[in-house]
Amino acid sequence: MKYRALVVFSLFTSLLVVADTTGPKPLQLADIIAWKRIQAPSISNDGLWFAYRVSPAEGDSEVVIRNLKDGKNGNDLHFPIGELPRAEGPGGPPQFQAGPPRDLVISDDGKFVAFLGYPTAKEAKGLKNAKKPIQSKVIVIDLASGKKTEFEKIRRFAFSGERSTMLAMHRYSPTPVAP
Repeated sequence: MKYRALVVFSLFTSLLVVADTTGPKPLQLADIIAWKRIQAPSISNDGLWFAYRVSPAEGDSEVVIRNLKDGKNGNDLHFPIGELPRAEGPGGPPQFQAGPPRDLVISDDGKFVAFLGYPTAKEAKGLKNAKKPIQSKVIVIDLASGKKTEFEKIRRFAFSGERSTMLAMHRYSPTPVAP
Protein backbone atom coordinates (compact mmCIF):
# COMPACT_ATOMS: atom_id res chain seq x y z
CA MET A 1 0.00 0.00 0.00
CA LYS A 2 2.82 2.38 0.88
CA TYR A 3 4.55 1.56 -2.39
CA ARG A 4 1.40 2.24 -4.42
CA ALA A 5 1.00 5.60 -2.71
CA LEU A 6 4.67 6.38 -3.39
CA VAL A 7 4.34 5.38 -7.08
CA VAL A 8 1.17 7.45 -7.51
CA PHE A 9 2.78 10.43 -5.76
CA SER A 10 5.93 10.23 -7.91
CA LEU A 11 3.84 9.93 -11.10
CA PHE A 12 1.77 12.94 -10.08
CA THR A 13 4.81 15.10 -9.31
CA SER A 14 6.55 14.10 -12.54
CA LEU A 15 3.42 15.11 -14.48
CA LEU A 16 3.44 18.47 -12.73
CA VAL A 17 7.08 19.01 -13.62
CA VAL A 18 6.47 18.10 -17.28
CA ALA A 19 3.40 20.36 -17.44
CA ASP A 20 5.34 23.20 -15.84
CA THR A 21 8.21 23.06 -18.37
CA THR A 22 5.91 23.17 -21.39
CA GLY A 23 4.12 26.33 -20.24
CA PRO A 24 4.90 29.87 -21.38
CA LYS A 25 8.39 31.14 -20.66
CA PRO A 26 8.87 34.14 -18.38
CA LEU A 27 9.91 37.44 -19.93
CA GLN A 28 13.63 38.07 -20.03
CA LEU A 29 15.38 41.45 -19.98
CA ALA A 30 16.27 41.10 -23.67
CA ASP A 31 12.55 40.69 -24.47
CA ILE A 32 11.66 43.88 -22.62
CA ILE A 33 14.44 45.86 -24.30
CA ALA A 34 13.32 44.63 -27.74
CA TRP A 35 9.77 45.94 -27.26
CA LYS A 36 8.69 48.75 -29.54
CA ARG A 37 5.67 50.95 -29.12
CA ILE A 38 3.51 52.85 -31.57
CA GLN A 39 3.33 56.58 -30.93
CA ALA A 40 1.77 59.64 -32.54
CA PRO A 41 -0.78 57.84 -34.76
CA SER A 42 -2.34 60.06 -37.39
CA ILE A 43 -4.98 59.41 -40.08
CA SER A 44 -5.50 61.72 -43.03
CA ASN A 45 -8.80 63.59 -43.29
CA ASP A 46 -9.78 61.61 -46.40
CA GLY A 47 -8.98 58.30 -44.63
CA LEU A 48 -6.45 57.19 -47.26
CA TRP A 49 -3.25 57.46 -45.18
CA PHE A 50 -2.18 56.28 -41.73
CA ALA A 51 1.14 57.39 -40.23
CA TYR A 52 2.73 56.45 -36.91
CA ARG A 53 6.07 56.32 -35.15
CA VAL A 54 7.60 53.03 -33.93
CA SER A 55 9.99 53.56 -31.01
CA PRO A 56 12.04 51.23 -28.83
CA ALA A 57 12.85 52.01 -25.19
CA GLU A 58 16.37 52.96 -26.30
CA GLY A 59 17.68 53.40 -29.81
CA ASP A 60 16.55 54.70 -33.14
CA SER A 61 12.91 55.11 -34.12
CA GLU A 62 11.17 55.15 -37.48
CA VAL A 63 8.05 56.62 -39.04
CA VAL A 64 5.77 54.27 -40.96
CA ILE A 65 3.27 55.60 -43.51
CA ARG A 66 0.62 53.20 -44.77
CA ASN A 67 -1.74 53.64 -47.70
CA LEU A 68 -5.11 52.43 -46.39
CA LYS A 69 -6.70 52.34 -49.84
CA ASP A 70 -4.65 49.40 -51.13
CA GLY A 71 -4.25 47.86 -47.64
CA LYS A 72 -1.01 46.04 -48.46
CA ASN A 73 1.58 45.95 -45.68
CA GLY A 74 4.43 45.54 -48.17
CA ASN A 75 3.72 49.00 -49.59
CA ASP A 76 4.39 50.81 -46.30
CA LEU A 77 6.88 53.67 -46.43
CA HIS A 78 9.53 53.51 -43.66
CA PHE A 79 11.69 56.49 -42.67
CA PRO A 80 14.35 56.29 -39.95
CA ILE A 81 14.18 59.31 -37.64
CA GLY A 82 16.97 58.68 -35.13
CA GLU A 83 16.72 58.47 -31.37
CA LEU A 84 13.95 60.45 -29.70
CA PRO A 85 15.20 62.93 -27.09
CA ARG A 86 14.51 62.11 -23.47
CA ALA A 87 13.75 64.66 -20.80
CA GLU A 88 16.19 64.34 -17.93
CA GLY A 89 14.35 65.29 -14.78
CA PRO A 90 15.83 65.87 -11.35
CA GLY A 91 16.76 62.56 -9.75
CA GLY A 92 15.97 59.12 -11.03
CA PRO A 93 16.34 57.75 -14.51
CA PRO A 94 15.54 59.96 -17.50
CA GLN A 95 11.94 59.85 -18.65
CA PHE A 96 10.75 59.86 -22.25
CA GLN A 97 9.79 63.25 -23.53
CA ALA A 98 6.41 63.40 -25.17
CA GLY A 99 7.86 65.89 -27.64
CA PRO A 100 5.93 68.65 -29.29
CA PRO A 101 2.22 67.93 -29.38
CA ARG A 102 2.27 67.55 -33.17
CA ASP A 103 5.60 66.08 -34.21
CA LEU A 104 4.03 63.80 -36.86
CA VAL A 105 1.35 65.41 -39.01
CA ILE A 106 -0.53 64.55 -42.19
CA SER A 107 -1.56 67.71 -44.04
CA ASP A 108 -5.27 68.54 -44.10
CA ASP A 109 -5.44 67.90 -47.85
CA GLY A 110 -3.74 64.48 -47.44
CA LYS A 111 -0.90 65.27 -49.84
CA PHE A 112 2.03 65.54 -47.41
CA VAL A 113 3.33 64.05 -44.17
CA ALA A 114 5.77 66.02 -42.02
CA PHE A 115 7.62 64.82 -38.93
CA LEU A 116 10.63 65.62 -36.80
CA GLY A 117 13.88 63.73 -37.28
CA TYR A 118 16.74 63.49 -34.79
CA PRO A 119 20.37 62.33 -34.82
CA THR A 120 20.87 58.58 -34.48
CA ALA A 121 21.79 57.20 -31.06
CA LYS A 122 25.45 57.01 -32.10
CA GLU A 123 25.48 60.55 -33.52
CA ALA A 124 23.72 61.94 -30.42
CA LYS A 125 26.31 60.35 -28.15
CA GLY A 126 29.09 61.95 -30.21
CA LEU A 127 27.38 65.34 -30.05
CA LYS A 128 26.97 65.08 -26.27
CA ASN A 129 30.63 64.13 -25.85
CA ALA A 130 31.66 67.10 -28.04
CA LYS A 131 29.27 69.32 -26.02
CA LYS A 132 27.37 70.32 -29.14
CA PRO A 133 23.60 70.86 -29.20
CA ILE A 134 21.35 68.08 -30.44
CA GLN A 135 18.97 69.63 -32.96
CA SER A 136 16.02 68.18 -34.81
CA LYS A 137 15.05 68.58 -38.44
CA VAL A 138 11.77 68.43 -40.33
CA ILE A 139 11.24 65.74 -42.93
CA VAL A 140 8.42 66.28 -45.44
CA ILE A 141 7.12 63.41 -47.58
CA ASP A 142 5.12 64.00 -50.77
CA LEU A 143 2.60 61.14 -50.63
CA ALA A 144 1.95 61.13 -54.37
CA SER A 145 5.59 60.49 -55.30
CA GLY A 146 7.20 59.37 -52.04
CA LYS A 147 9.78 62.17 -52.40
CA LYS A 148 11.50 63.14 -49.16
CA THR A 149 12.67 66.70 -48.39
CA GLU A 150 14.62 67.60 -45.22
CA PHE A 151 14.99 70.95 -43.47
CA GLU A 152 17.81 71.09 -40.91
CA LYS A 153 17.79 72.84 -37.50
CA ILE A 154 14.00 73.05 -37.10
CA ARG A 155 12.38 72.64 -33.69
CA ARG A 156 8.65 72.94 -34.59
CA PHE A 157 6.47 73.10 -37.67
CA ALA A 158 2.85 73.45 -38.79
CA PHE A 159 0.94 73.19 -42.05
CA SER A 160 -1.03 76.22 -43.23
CA GLY A 161 -4.55 74.86 -42.92
CA GLU A 162 -6.87 73.08 -45.31
CA ARG A 163 -4.88 73.60 -48.50
CA SER A 164 -1.51 72.95 -46.86
CA THR A 165 0.28 75.03 -49.47
CA MET A 166 2.80 76.30 -46.92
CA LEU A 167 4.72 74.86 -44.01
CA ALA A 168 5.65 77.18 -41.13
CA MET A 169 8.90 76.20 -39.43
CA HIS A 170 10.48 77.44 -36.20
CA ARG A 171 14.28 77.35 -36.45
CA TYR A 172 16.77 77.01 -33.63
CA SER A 173 18.60 80.20 -32.70
CA PRO A 174 22.01 80.53 -34.36
CA THR A 175 24.83 79.06 -32.35
CA PRO A 176 27.39 81.66 -31.30
CA VAL A 177 30.82 81.40 -32.88
CA ALA A 178 33.68 81.05 -30.40
CA PRO A 179 36.29 83.87 -30.65
